[in-house]
Amino acid sequence: LILCAAWLAVYCQGPNGPTTTPVPILKQINRQNDDGSYSYGYEAADGSFKIETKYPNGDVAGKYGYVDENGKTREISYGASSQRGFEPE
Repeated sequence: LILCAAWLAVYCQGPNGPTTTPVPILKQINRQNDDGSYSYGYEAADGSFKIETKYPNGDVAGKYGYVDENGKTREISYGASSQRGFEPE
């Protein structure tokens, strides 16, 4: 009986589960260089974004952001290196 109830719960959820509205990407960058460095990022129509760069020495710097439920843009910057590890700012 428990197994049947579990199966019914999964079956009634539907094949795709919850859905979300796709957000158009307005700008996109994706550069990979021969020395192992790269830059990638995007800006979306809902105000969210991300940009990240890895330098030839292996250090990484980036930031991402989004518009919160109050309409305020939130931005988080970070860096990483073999000496310091991950460092959110």
